[in-house]
Amino acid sequence: MPNTTRLHLRGLTPSYVNGVPINVETFDEYVHTDTNYQSRLKPEAGEHLLFAAVGTQTQQIHRAADLAAIAVRNGGMAIIGGPHSMTCDTSMLQGRGVSFSQAEAEVIWPQILFDATNGMLAPVYGAESRWAESLNPPIQEPLTAEEQKRYMGAMQGVTPARGCPKTCNFCSVKEIFGRLERSQPISVTVQTLLAAQTAGVKLVMFTCDNFNKYGERKELLEAMIAAGVTIPFMVQCDMDLVDQPKLIELLGLAGCYEVFLGAESFDRKVLQKRRKGHNNPKRYTELVELLRASGITAHFSNIVGFEEDTVESIKDGVEQLKGVGPLTASFWILTHIPGTDRYAEVLSAGNVITETNLDRFNGTRPTWRHEQLTDQQQLEMFQYCYREFYSKPQVWATLGKLVPSGRHYDRQRSMAISNARFSLTTVARGEHPMSGGINRVKLDHVSEYLPLRREFYGFEHFPLPQNLRLSAKDTQLNELADDKSWKMASGF
Repeated sequence: MPNTTRLHLRGLTPSYVNGVPINVETFDEYVHTDTNYQSRLKPEAGEHLLFAAVGTQTQQIHRAADLAAIAVRNGGMAIIGGPHSMTCDTSMLQGRGVSFSQAEAEVIWPQILFDATNGMLAPVYGAESRWAESLNPPIQEPLTAEEQKRYMGAMQGVTPARGCPKTCNFCSVKEIFGRLERSQPISVTVQTLLAAQTAGVKLVMFTCDNFNKYGERKELLEAMIAAGVTIPFMVQCDMDLVDQPKLIELLGLAGCYEVFLGAESFDRKVLQKRRKGHNNPKRYTELVELLRASGITAHFSNIVGFEEDTVESIKDGVEQLKGVGPLTASFWILTHIPGTDRYAEVLSAGNVITETNLDRFNGTRPTWRHEQLTDQQQLEMFQYCYREFYSKPQVWATLGKLVPSGRHYDRQRSMAISNARFSLTTVARGEHPMSGGINRVKLDHVSEYLPLRREFYGFEHFPLPQNLRLSAKDTQLNELADDKSWKMASGF
């Protein structure tokens, strides 16, 4: 899926700043089959160059920093933004020519652009406040037809709201977007969807992490129907959705084909210990059946390797998952993500995290000392889960539960078969199905960038960071969040 932040930031950038014309070029490294775009990391005569790495996660921080260093060495300016720099201490990398963003783009992008027109950035932006109090972005421009060619399907992300009221200790969403739900005007979302539809986009993913906690969910879906939005879409929800049957029905009427759900585990005690007690595995089947009745399939995301997990408990969890019967499932090795509550706990313990290369904090590699599973067992169980769930008998059994008369039956069936094949192939290579695409090419190697990294930053591998603390302003915003405010007697 195209990077949503990249499209969003492109839309936030005006044509002129401080009387200077602004030309925007965007690149998505995941889908470029050459590195020719790196030639643009050098300013041409008479121009100021600003390289902005957007949406940078922890496992991407080295790559972003390498490209930023190239831009600065070539006489340009560079800034790194996204989850890592928003939630983690980057002070050991600051003051060397690359700037870091600690806030959402709406808070700081205008100032960054203004400073760039004057040829010099501040070392850090956004330390005073991580989140914008309100959102009113322009209509998001869709990918051009040429850009769409780089993706398997013409898909686009749209974010009608941000924030999650939950407090799961292993999750970074509340650190990145806060606990208070903030949403953009419904008209902006609808017009963005209509623009995507006109441009030939075939699928949309609402990239807000808790669509069923979005306060205007009912109004948005009704507005989409009224405006003639016909693009099939998927949403992310939490397991409270089981108590919102009318919302599920309306999602189906509006064109939803899949709901992504963080199941995580089938052990209620494990979930409660991680502050995710709202997940009740006894009701997982009920939710899958409610969705199926409205022509919607379920995608269960699962974590392998909680502290209590054993080989036997993981295998038992997969059997329970197969019995529940979501059409799609993904699996991740438990990773203590920098910036989260749980990461801070294990980091302070001093002897839990064993991996020092941040590139590997991506949910596919063991990174910490597990008391009941060796590193090899974690890898084996990760692959076992995929092999079992996507075994031929299981896939055909699940496909048999689809409603043939459903609005998205052909698409769901085709996507399920393709996803099963792709998942098994990538996992057999030791990769994650969501970490790349098809027809992968090797163009460069990390070793080519290490000399500049060592010279520029003083590190070959950046140290494990401490978490950034919230400002007083952001803490107050979080305190306004109410996990009960979403509930409606109507079932929406």
